[in-house]
Amino acid sequence: MPQAITLLSILGSCPSDLGAELTVLQSVVEELNPKLRDAYSVQLRLMTAVNSVVPGIGTDPQAVVNSQIGEQYDIYIGLLGTRFGTKTPRAGSGTEEEFREARDRWLNSPTSVRVLFYFKAASDVSVQDLDLEQLSRVQKFKKSTAEKELLYAEFRTTNDFLRLVRDHLWDLVAKQWDGDKCKWRPLGAEEIELDRITLQELKTPGQAAASVGIELAKVSASISVLPEEANDDSMEVLDAIVEAEDSVQGGMVALDRIGEITRKQNERFVEGGKVIKFAAAQTPPNTKAFKSAVDAAADDLAAYARALRQEIPAFSSAFISGFNAFEAGMDAWIKTKPTTEQIIKVEQTLDKVIPILDSSRDPVLGFRDVLARIPNLTSRFRTANRATLSQLDELVAALAVISDRAQSISARLKASHDSAN
Repeated sequence: MPQAITLLSILGSCPSDLGAELTVLQSVVEELNPKLRDAYSVQLRLMTAVNSVVPGIGTDPQAVVNSQIGEQYDIYIGLLGTRFGTKTPRAGSGTEEEFREARDRWLNSPTSVRVLFYFKAASDVSVQDLDLEQLSRVQKFKKSTAEKELLYAEFRTTNDFLRLVRDHLWDLVAKQWDGDKCKWRPLGAEEIELDRITLQELKTPGQAAASVGIELAKVSASISVLPEEANDDSMEVLDAIVEAEDSVQGGMVALDRIGEITRKQNERFVEGGKVIKFAAAQTPPNTKAFKSAVDAAADDLAAYARALRQEIPAFSSAFISGFNAFEAGMDAWIKTKPTTEQIIKVEQTLDKVIPILDSSRDPVLGFRDVLARIPNLTSRFRTANRATLSQLDELVAALAVISDRAQSISARLKASHDSAN
């Protein structure tokens, strides 16, 4: 008999500087969906102005977004950091306008939508890098609207947001269920039959694969640690651990390539900056030479973005495959009661991986901030810069996702270690 699934749509709403958080939100949705389907017959789907809206014409760009999104979502998730966004004819930014739409829906019908809002602290951004006018608008909105109408949450890093929003979405669904009945029935919630569609079709259109970022350090420790006795369970573990080891090693190779192309890009970026500065300083100004120098820098940046687009998914998928394989064999491995020394060796490997992932975040964010502040002097540079910013957002998001996964496995192993003592 087909399984009836309630499909809840989430509208992710934020300015462009929080693209990494939107990518994390998509990863959280994918992580929660199998558990929500099993426990509550619920499936989540993320909608954003980027991946759920097609080009169109209207009185203004936000009006096009509004006409296509409408009231198709059941959960609104708004985010603001140091930028408020671009003004629309009806609000201070697209994010504010989308929030007002969700708020008005709730006021008119409290059972039709749930509203969650998050503010990212500006502690990671130096004062000289802040757009003070944008930050002032965020603070004004927070004081005049959010503090009066919302119980909002705050976070400092993308990793913090991942943990917060995962817990909040789970609780939001779990606490609305009474036995097999939903206390909150969104008016627009769609019911589907699981055997009529594939899970791939439930993913957001245009969804990118999770990817993970840059770090030149290597992890040399092996995770292929097996109990001495080879029974049926341990043979399953052997397959899983070997697959995990191969996958992680493949990820490390991709990581080296990412580090190398990033080092070369940094060198070209510095040299290109010197050429641009020299051309701009000519008297009289040589506009043609200046444009040629900027376009040359744009071509370098575009090549870097293309390289990242190839290498990051390879690194990410390898790491994810490794973790998946390791977790698949972990239950059987723990049943064979491995020695404390064996558990510790695996813990030590993960303890080396996690700092690498976490320490990669700040350089990526720093480079992204530099690019975001560079004016779009030519159309070629604008296109290349946008492509690179998008890839760097993928890096930051995936670093958070993979680090969280590694910490989860490490915690599970430590619990096994403690129980064995």
